[in-house]
Amino acid sequence: MTGQPAPGFSRLRVADIVLDDLLVPGHSTVGAAPRLRAVPRRRTRRIHLRAIQRQLHSAPSPRADTLIDVDFDESASVRGGNDVIGLRHELVVVALEHLARAKSDGRWFVRVRTFDEPSVYDMSVAPLDRRGLRGAQEILLRESAGGSSVLHPSLRRAEEEAAIFAGARLQIVLSDFELYDADPTSALQAMIDSSATQVLGISLRNDPPPLLLTSRVRTARVLSTDSAADLANHVIDAAHACVVTEGRNT
Repeated sequence: MTGQPAPGFSRLRVADIVLDDLLVPGHSTVGAAPRLRAVPRRRTRRIHLRAIQRQLHSAPSPRADTLIDVDFDESASVRGGNDVIGLRHELVVVALEHLARAKSDGRWFVRVRTFDEPSVYDMSVAPLDRRGLRGAQEILLRESAGGSSVLHPSLRRAEEEAAIFAGARLQIVLSDFELYDADPTSALQAMIDSSATQVLGISLRNDPPPLLLTSRVRTARVLSTDSAADLANHVIDAAHACVVTEGRNT
């Protein structure tokens, strides 16, 4: 990015930015000046990609094709403070890049969606290769356009689209779980009843819903005291569990 940042944005020091070019396997910025990316001034916690990468857990190797289906809550409560680290999109991209580097018999695939339809964040199923990673970056590194707190419709879409994917599936929901569904219990039950091999609910600031805690759903809570790597590692650990579960089922 060149020139002056847009109003409401500020330049960051190199140590404080996400180095976008490093997110694609096979591309290195060693010896080159990394790009500065404008980010909203309201963000108070930022990440250094190399520091995050040193803290990531090992990436699993899928034995079969496996879809990572990520569903984001873009509601005002999340954007207004419950995303306490403030980089949920960037850290999912970091986790996806890390998984893409794993050598395996199967392939990772990725699908990005939000609670809303249509959404500027929707990304169809794509292999988690160089092109797929670039597509995920282009979608997730945009500034949030906002959205609703209604979860159930996006889970229905996930189930419909999963029927045409022949492989394992990891369903991830990132939300503060302050749901506005007409029947929030039914929405949570849809997570529990998902056909996905593994389901992960990442709760931003709030406690995970009690119904999920007593179910097959893996849960994680992200607090302001957590490191940026923690959120990325929740995704990586769930991917590990998905690979192990799929191995037992075959």
